[in-house]
Amino acid sequence: MVETVQSIVSNLVNLQKPIEEISLDDNLLILGMDSIASLKVVVELKNEYDIEFDNEILTYDNLKSISSIVNCVETLRNGNREI
Repeated sequence: MVETVQSIVSNLVNLQKPIEEISLDDNLLILGMDSIASLKVVVELKNEYDIEFDNEILTYDNLKSISSIVNCVETLRNGNREI
C-alpha cells in the first residue's frame, strides 16, 4: 500500500523533491502539497481502495505524510471511522 500511496501522491502533487527522496514521515504539506492537491489525493485513494472519507477524517494530521495517509487508508479499509 505504501508504494501505491507514494505513486498517487507523486502523480498528483507538485512536490519540491522526487518521491524517492521523501521519507514516509516527511511533511508533504511543507514539500508542496496544498489543499487542492490533498483533495485530489483523497479522491484517487477513494477510487483506488473503495473507501469513504468523512469530513472529520480530512485533517492536517491524517494527510501530512505518506505514513499518515497509509494509516488513514488502512483504518478506513478495516471499517473504522475514527483515526
